[in-house]
Amino acid sequence: MNYLHFAYHGFREYMGSGKLIFFFLLVLFLLWIRGRWEEQKTLLTYSSVIFLLCAFPPTAVFFMLYQTAFYDYRMILCLVPVTAVTAYGAAVLLENLWDSRRIKQSQKIGVLILLILLAVAGSRFGVSGVTVQDRQQEKKELEEVLTQIDENAMIWGTSTVMENARVLRPDIQLLYGRDLWQTDLNGLSYEEYPKEAVECYEWMEKAQDVELLMQNLLPEFDRSSWLIRQGVDYAILPGNLPEETVETLCHDLAASVVNSGNTESYILLELGRPVG
Repeated sequence: MNYLHFAYHGFREYMGSGKLIFFFLLVLFLLWIRGRWEEQKTLLTYSSVIFLLCAFPPTAVFFMLYQTAFYDYRMILCLVPVTAVTAYGAAVLLENLWDSRRIKQSQKIGVLILLILLAVAGSRFGVSGVTVQDRQQEKKELEEVLTQIDENAMIWGTSTVMENARVLRPDIQLLYGRDLWQTDLNGLSYEEYPKEAVECYEWMEKAQDVELLMQNLLPEFDRSSWLIRQGVDYAILPGNLPEETVETLCHDLAASVVNSGNTESYILLELGRPVG
Protein backbone atom coordinates (compact mmCIF):
# COMPACT_ATOMS: atom_id res chain seq x y z
CA MET A 1 0.00 0.00 0.00
CA ASN A 2 1.18 3.51 -0.73
CA TYR A 3 1.17 4.51 2.94
CA LEU A 4 2.72 7.92 2.36
CA HIS A 5 -0.03 8.72 -0.13
CA PHE A 6 -2.77 7.76 2.30
CA ALA A 7 -1.11 9.60 5.19
CA TYR A 8 -0.65 12.80 3.17
CA HIS A 9 -4.13 12.86 1.65
CA GLY A 10 -5.72 11.56 4.84
CA PHE A 11 -4.31 14.49 6.80
CA ARG A 12 -5.55 16.99 4.19
CA GLU A 13 -9.02 15.47 4.31
CA TYR A 14 -9.00 15.52 8.10
CA MET A 15 -8.01 19.20 8.25
CA GLY A 16 -10.97 20.05 6.03
CA SER A 17 -13.46 17.73 7.70
CA GLY A 18 -14.80 20.14 10.31
CA LYS A 19 -14.25 23.04 12.66
CA LEU A 20 -13.22 21.11 15.79
CA ILE A 21 -9.65 20.58 14.61
CA PHE A 22 -9.38 24.32 13.94
CA PHE A 23 -10.49 25.12 17.49
CA PHE A 24 -8.11 22.49 18.84
CA LEU A 25 -5.11 24.13 17.16
CA LEU A 26 -6.26 27.60 18.18
CA VAL A 27 -6.71 26.56 21.82
CA LEU A 28 -3.36 24.77 21.84
CA PHE A 29 -1.60 27.86 20.49
CA LEU A 30 -3.29 30.27 22.92
CA LEU A 31 -2.65 28.08 25.96
CA TRP A 32 1.05 27.87 25.11
CA ILE A 33 1.56 31.60 24.52
CA ARG A 34 -0.58 32.69 27.50
CA GLY A 35 1.45 30.58 29.93
CA ARG A 36 -1.43 28.30 30.95
CA TRP A 37 0.52 25.22 29.91
CA GLU A 38 1.99 24.76 33.40
CA GLU A 39 -1.45 23.85 34.79
CA GLN A 40 -1.88 21.04 32.26
CA LYS A 41 1.71 20.49 31.17
CA THR A 42 1.32 16.77 30.48
CA LEU A 43 -1.86 17.15 28.42
CA LEU A 44 -0.61 20.03 26.28
CA THR A 45 2.86 18.57 25.73
CA TYR A 46 1.45 15.18 24.76
CA SER A 47 -1.18 16.79 22.47
CA SER A 48 1.37 18.97 20.70
CA VAL A 49 3.91 16.19 20.14
CA ILE A 50 1.44 13.53 19.05
CA PHE A 51 -0.35 15.90 16.66
CA LEU A 52 2.92 16.84 14.97
CA LEU A 53 3.86 13.16 14.65
CA CYS A 54 0.45 12.38 13.08
CA ALA A 55 0.66 15.40 10.77
CA PHE A 56 4.12 14.46 9.43
CA PRO A 57 3.53 11.70 6.82
CA PRO A 58 6.67 9.57 7.53
CA THR A 59 5.91 9.34 11.27
CA ALA A 60 2.20 8.91 10.53
CA VAL A 61 3.13 5.89 8.41
CA PHE A 62 4.95 4.44 11.44
CA PHE A 63 1.73 4.64 13.49
CA MET A 64 -0.24 3.04 10.65
CA LEU A 65 2.23 0.17 10.44
CA TYR A 66 2.30 -0.16 14.23
CA GLN A 67 -1.43 -0.89 14.23
CA THR A 68 -0.83 -3.57 11.56
CA ALA A 69 -1.92 -1.20 8.78
CA PHE A 70 -5.41 -2.60 9.11
CA TYR A 71 -7.04 0.75 9.80
CA ASP A 72 -6.92 3.92 7.73
CA TYR A 73 -5.15 7.18 8.55
CA ARG A 74 -8.03 8.71 10.49
CA MET A 75 -7.84 5.95 13.08
CA ILE A 76 -4.39 7.04 14.27
CA LEU A 77 -5.82 10.48 15.06
CA CYS A 78 -7.64 8.86 17.96
CA LEU A 79 -4.27 9.30 19.69
CA VAL A 80 -4.77 13.09 19.61
CA PRO A 81 -7.04 14.33 22.46
CA VAL A 82 -8.77 16.94 20.29
CA THR A 83 -11.99 17.08 22.29
CA ALA A 84 -10.25 17.16 25.67
CA VAL A 85 -7.92 20.04 24.75
CA THR A 86 -10.70 22.04 23.09
CA ALA A 87 -13.00 21.56 26.08
CA TYR A 88 -10.20 22.58 28.46
CA GLY A 89 -9.59 25.74 26.44
CA ALA A 90 -13.30 26.61 26.55
CA ALA A 91 -13.33 26.04 30.32
CA VAL A 92 -10.33 28.34 30.80
CA LEU A 93 -12.02 31.03 28.71
CA LEU A 94 -15.25 30.83 30.68
CA GLU A 95 -13.35 30.83 33.97
CA ASN A 96 -11.52 34.03 33.01
CA LEU A 97 -14.76 35.66 31.87
CA TRP A 98 -16.66 34.83 35.05
CA ASP A 99 -13.81 36.04 37.25
CA SER A 100 -13.53 39.32 35.39
CA ARG A 101 -15.35 42.26 36.94
CA ARG A 102 -14.93 44.43 33.87
CA ILE A 103 -17.32 42.32 31.80
CA LYS A 104 -21.06 42.62 32.35
CA GLN A 105 -23.14 39.56 33.16
CA SER A 106 -25.09 39.91 29.93
CA GLN A 107 -21.83 39.90 27.93
CA LYS A 108 -20.67 36.76 29.72
CA ILE A 109 -23.93 35.01 28.85
CA GLY A 110 -23.54 36.21 25.26
CA VAL A 111 -20.08 34.66 25.01
CA LEU A 112 -21.40 31.41 26.46
CA ILE A 113 -24.21 31.33 23.88
CA LEU A 114 -21.69 32.07 21.11
CA LEU A 115 -19.51 29.13 22.22
CA ILE A 116 -22.54 26.83 22.20
CA LEU A 117 -23.51 28.00 18.71
CA LEU A 118 -19.96 27.48 17.42
CA ALA A 119 -19.99 23.96 18.86
CA VAL A 120 -23.28 22.84 17.32
CA ALA A 121 -23.73 24.96 14.18
CA GLY A 122 -21.96 25.59 10.91
CA SER A 123 -20.13 23.30 8.54
CA ARG A 124 -16.60 22.61 7.48
CA PHE A 125 -14.15 25.42 6.84
CA GLY A 126 -12.96 26.18 3.35
CA VAL A 127 -16.15 25.17 1.54
CA SER A 128 -15.81 25.98 -2.13
CA GLY A 129 -17.85 28.73 -3.74
CA VAL A 130 -19.54 26.31 -6.13
CA THR A 131 -23.32 26.68 -5.82
CA VAL A 132 -25.96 23.96 -5.85
CA GLN A 133 -27.11 25.24 -9.25
CA ASP A 134 -23.57 24.81 -10.63
CA ARG A 135 -23.44 21.23 -9.36
CA GLN A 136 -26.83 20.46 -10.85
CA GLN A 137 -25.81 21.91 -14.22
CA GLU A 138 -22.57 19.90 -14.24
CA LYS A 139 -24.47 16.74 -13.34
CA LYS A 140 -26.96 17.39 -16.15
CA GLU A 141 -24.14 17.87 -18.64
CA LEU A 142 -22.39 14.75 -17.40
CA GLU A 143 -25.60 12.78 -17.85
CA GLU A 144 -25.68 13.95 -21.47
CA VAL A 145 -22.06 12.87 -21.96
CA LEU A 146 -22.70 9.46 -20.42
CA THR A 147 -25.48 8.74 -22.92
CA GLN A 148 -22.76 8.56 -25.59
CA ILE A 149 -20.75 5.91 -23.76
CA ASP A 150 -21.13 2.23 -24.61
CA GLU A 151 -22.58 -0.20 -22.11
CA ASN A 152 -20.06 -1.72 -19.66
CA ALA A 153 -17.32 0.61 -20.88
CA MET A 154 -14.51 1.68 -18.56
CA ILE A 155 -14.04 5.39 -17.91
CA TRP A 156 -11.43 7.65 -16.38
CA GLY A 157 -12.35 11.07 -15.00
CA THR A 158 -12.23 13.36 -12.00
CA SER A 159 -13.41 12.12 -8.62
CA THR A 160 -16.69 14.01 -9.07
CA VAL A 161 -17.24 12.44 -12.48
CA MET A 162 -16.52 8.97 -11.16
CA GLU A 163 -18.91 9.37 -8.21
CA ASN A 164 -21.76 10.68 -10.36
CA ALA A 165 -21.15 8.18 -13.15
CA ARG A 166 -21.63 5.31 -10.70
CA VAL A 167 -25.09 6.71 -9.87
CA LEU A 168 -26.16 7.75 -13.37
CA ARG A 169 -24.79 4.70 -15.22
CA PRO A 170 -24.33 1.71 -12.87
CA ASP A 171 -23.22 -0.47 -15.78
CA ILE A 172 -20.13 1.65 -16.39
CA GLN A 173 -16.79 0.42 -15.04
CA LEU A 174 -14.50 2.82 -13.22
CA LEU A 175 -10.70 2.86 -13.45
CA TYR A 176 -10.66 3.32 -9.67
CA GLY A 177 -13.21 3.93 -6.96
CA ARG A 178 -13.90 6.34 -4.10
CA ASP A 179 -11.66 4.38 -1.76
CA LEU A 180 -8.66 5.87 -3.59
CA TRP A 181 -9.40 9.47 -2.56
CA GLN A 182 -11.59 8.79 0.49
CA THR A 183 -9.04 6.87 2.49
CA ASP A 184 -11.43 6.18 5.36
CA LEU A 185 -13.32 3.79 3.04
CA ASN A 186 -10.15 1.75 2.63
CA GLY A 187 -9.56 1.24 6.34
CA LEU A 188 -10.69 -2.40 6.57
CA SER A 189 -8.98 -3.61 3.42
CA TYR A 190 -5.44 -4.71 2.66
CA GLU A 191 -5.98 -4.19 -1.08
CA GLU A 192 -3.98 -1.43 -2.68
CA TYR A 193 -4.08 0.64 -5.85
CA PRO A 194 -0.98 0.63 -8.04
CA LYS A 195 1.02 3.83 -8.12
CA GLU A 196 -0.05 4.37 -11.74
CA ALA A 197 -3.69 4.62 -10.65
CA VAL A 198 -2.75 7.11 -7.93
CA GLU A 199 -0.80 9.20 -10.44
CA CYS A 200 -3.71 9.15 -12.90
CA TYR A 201 -6.05 10.33 -10.15
CA GLU A 202 -3.71 13.12 -9.04
CA TRP A 203 -3.19 14.36 -12.60
CA MET A 204 -6.93 14.42 -13.31
CA GLU A 205 -7.62 16.37 -10.11
CA LYS A 206 -4.94 18.92 -11.04
CA ALA A 207 -6.47 19.19 -14.51
CA GLN A 208 -9.55 20.85 -13.01
CA ASP A 209 -7.51 23.34 -10.96
CA VAL A 210 -8.12 26.70 -12.62
CA GLU A 211 -5.06 28.34 -11.04
CA LEU A 212 -2.72 25.63 -12.33
CA LEU A 213 -4.19 25.94 -15.81
CA MET A 214 -3.93 29.74 -15.84
CA GLN A 215 -0.29 29.54 -14.80
CA ASN A 216 0.40 26.73 -17.27
CA LEU A 217 1.64 24.51 -14.43
CA LEU A 218 -0.29 21.36 -15.30
CA PRO A 219 2.33 18.58 -15.58
CA GLU A 220 2.53 16.33 -18.61
CA PHE A 221 0.55 13.12 -18.41
CA ASP A 222 2.91 10.15 -18.75
CA ARG A 223 0.67 7.17 -17.94
CA SER A 224 -1.01 6.80 -21.33
CA SER A 225 0.35 3.32 -22.04
CA TRP A 226 -0.79 2.11 -18.61
CA LEU A 227 -4.32 3.45 -19.20
CA ILE A 228 -4.51 1.64 -22.53
CA ARG A 229 -3.32 -1.63 -20.94
CA GLN A 230 -6.03 -1.33 -18.28
CA GLY A 231 -8.67 -1.29 -21.00
CA VAL A 232 -9.96 2.25 -20.48
CA ASP A 233 -12.50 3.06 -23.20
CA TYR A 234 -13.32 6.70 -22.46
CA ALA A 235 -11.73 9.66 -20.69
CA ILE A 236 -13.98 12.45 -19.43
CA LEU A 237 -11.83 15.55 -19.12
CA PRO A 238 -12.60 18.95 -17.55
CA GLY A 239 -14.01 21.26 -20.19
CA ASN A 240 -11.53 24.07 -19.49
CA LEU A 241 -8.43 22.09 -20.47
CA PRO A 242 -6.21 23.90 -22.99
CA GLU A 243 -6.63 22.71 -26.57
CA GLU A 244 -2.98 21.70 -26.88
CA THR A 245 -3.27 19.49 -23.79
CA VAL A 246 -6.32 17.75 -25.27
CA GLU A 247 -4.49 17.24 -28.58
CA THR A 248 -1.48 15.74 -26.78
CA LEU A 249 -3.72 13.34 -24.85
CA CYS A 250 -5.51 12.32 -28.05
CA HIS A 251 -2.17 11.51 -29.63
CA ASP A 252 -0.76 9.61 -26.66
CA LEU A 253 -3.99 7.69 -25.96
CA ALA A 254 -4.77 7.02 -29.61
CA ALA A 255 -8.06 8.76 -28.94
CA SER A 256 -10.41 11.23 -30.55
CA VAL A 257 -12.79 13.83 -29.18
CA VAL A 258 -16.39 12.63 -29.25
CA ASN A 259 -19.04 15.21 -30.09
CA SER A 260 -20.52 15.85 -26.65
CA GLY A 261 -23.29 18.19 -27.68
CA ASN A 262 -23.48 21.53 -25.91
CA THR A 263 -21.69 20.52 -22.72
CA GLU A 264 -19.16 23.07 -21.53
CA SER A 265 -18.00 21.27 -18.39
CA TYR A 266 -16.61 18.10 -20.01
CA ILE A 267 -14.61 16.85 -22.96
CA LEU A 268 -15.23 13.21 -23.92
CA LEU A 269 -12.40 11.18 -25.45
CA GLU A 270 -12.86 7.73 -26.91
CA LEU A 271 -9.69 5.68 -26.74
CA GLY A 272 -8.69 3.49 -29.65
CA ARG A 273 -10.10 5.91 -32.22
CA PRO A 274 -7.18 8.09 -33.29
CA VAL A 275 -7.89 11.05 -35.54
CA GLY A 276 -7.08 10.23 -39.13
